[in-house]
Amino acid sequence: MVAARAAAAADEQDLLTAAALGEPISTSVQDTCARGRYSAPWGPYDSYYWSCGHVTSRVVSSGTVDPAQLISAYRAHLSVIGCKPDEAAFDTTAEYWEMYGIPGHNANGEAYTVDNLPGGTALCNDGRSIGVAFRSAAGFDTKTFFTYAEGDGETITNEPPDLAAIRAHAPGLVVVLNTGTGYHSVLREESKTPSTPEPGYCACYSGSTCDCPGG
Repeated sequence: MVAARAAAAADEQDLLTAAALGEPISTSVQDTCARGRYSAPWGPYDSYYWSCGHVTSRVVSSGTVDPAQLISAYRAHLSVIGCKPDEAAFDTTAEYWEMYGIPGHNANGEAYTVDNLPGGTALCNDGRSIGVAFRSAAGFDTKTFFTYAEGDGETITNEPPDLAAIRAHAPGLVVVLNTGTGYHSVLREESKTPSTPEPGYCACYSGSTCDCPGG
């Protein structure tokens, strides 16, 4: 498992380096193992006892202050390096900036900035997905990009982004690139819940026979 985790981390770093159009400002890592939930037959059910995954997120600088130009540039660059951008996601991000970001407010009159944009994704040749978010250095919020292990799990590595380094690039724009790998899992012996409910309890009464499911 140690070798698989190391290989995942190296592959993630390689992809983020290829995808970046700017210099790296901060790199963060989260590596966790989560316990699968089991509440069959009606509740939450995971097909694994444990599932381990590694996520790398990198914040890179930008040479432009125009979000529309940045969105277009990354959409084209991801195709060049052999990834397939999610056209609908990039279309939505570009349209939201045109509709709300340029005027600076949404349809309800609330303030709208580049930090409110949804971002895009792309699927790369090795089956790995990469996420792309466009943000202001001044408004960067670690809570948006880093989720911590919750519930019954184990955190192996947790390196949050360097907020001071990112905000030092204000008033410019930054791009957040992230990708992850599921590198280990312990599957349940049965991947599906039972097709029929388990037998119920017997009801026995004084002076009579027991009333049990099936006779």
